[in-house]
Parts: sequence; C-alpha cells; structure tokens
Amino acid sequence: MSCTYDLHFYASFSLLELFPKIELNIQRDFSKAVLSEDGSKVSSRRGYGIGVDVWPAVRTVMEYMEQFDRNDDGLIENDGFPDQTYDAWTVHGISVYCGCLWLAALQAAVAAMAQHLGDNGSSSNSKSIQADQLAGQWYTASSGLAPLFDEFKTRSALRKIYDFNVMKVKGGRMDAVNGMHPNEKSGQAV
Repeated sequence: MSCTYDLHFYASFSLLELFPKIELNIQRDFSKAVLSEDGSKVSSRRGYGIGVDVWPAVRTVMEYMEQFDRNDDGLIENDGFPDQTYDAWTVHGISVYCGCLWLAALQAAVAAMAQHLGDNGSSSNSKSIQADQLAGQWYTASSGLAPLFDEFKTRSALRKIYDFNVMKVKGGRMDAVNGMHPNEKSGQAV
C-alpha cells in the first residue's frame, strides 16, 4: 500500500473505523520514518497505546514546523512555491488551508496527546478560496476536540466556498472546484 501522507487524513477515519490495525500500523510506521535519522527516539511500547508510540515523532515534527512561523504569530507561512497539498499553486504567507490544518495539529498535539501522555514540553495571504480551507476544523471535530473557529466564522467560510467554488462554476451545475480567485466573474477555476 502506498500513501501520500499529506492527503492520508482524508481516509484515516474510515480506515480507523473499518480496519483499525492497518491505520494504527500506518501511523506507527510513519512515526518511525520521521525519527529514522535518530533511532534512539524510536521504541515500541504497544502496551501503552498508539499515542505513546507516535508521540516522539509528533513532537519532533511540531518542533521542526516552528521554523515556518516567520513572524512569531503562531501560524506557519508558505514560501511562495508549491509547499502544500495544492501541488501546482504557490501560496505566499498564511494560507487558510494550511493555517487551519496547523491549528488542528497544534490542538491535537498539545491538548490531546501531550496532556494525556504527561509531556508538557515546550489571514489570508492566499489569493484563492480553497475548498479545503476548513479541513482542520473538520479534523478537530472528527477527533472530538474543541472547534478551531466559532460557528459564525465556519458558516461564513462554508457560504463563501459554496458561492465561489460551486455556484460560480457553470452556475452550480458542476462539482465543486478546489479553488477560485475571489475576483473571478467568469467562473475560471484556479
């Protein structure tokens, strides 16, 4: 089985529900791959659950990602090349999509894993309306964590996605597109 890990979370809940051992092994294998350069951090403690097994990798990745917060505002910035899931799109500064996923990752790492395991260590510059901009909000809700945004902001974002990414493309007679420029009148997708 091959996996593009940046898109894996879309299927992770289905796998966890239907094939939990496969999903947990994917997470364990990925955490080992993250830490492969420093094998001293990799150990298997299967009797303690998946959180303990993957926590060293989660913490390493979160610490690594801090370098992309260029202005210490708590959000990672994109660097003007395709450094996110939308492979052909360049994003400068904070992307709603990446920012939302980053906030979800922080909430999951800090609120859920770190506290549970007793380890308490340490905008919109996007020029498009991304259909997946609330992916982090969905992920936290699916994980039973507190919402990232209040209901008004979530509904407002969903309305904008619907208005632009669905209704401005052939009058809504086509599936949603991944992204639209906010100033497009012709329904030209990004």
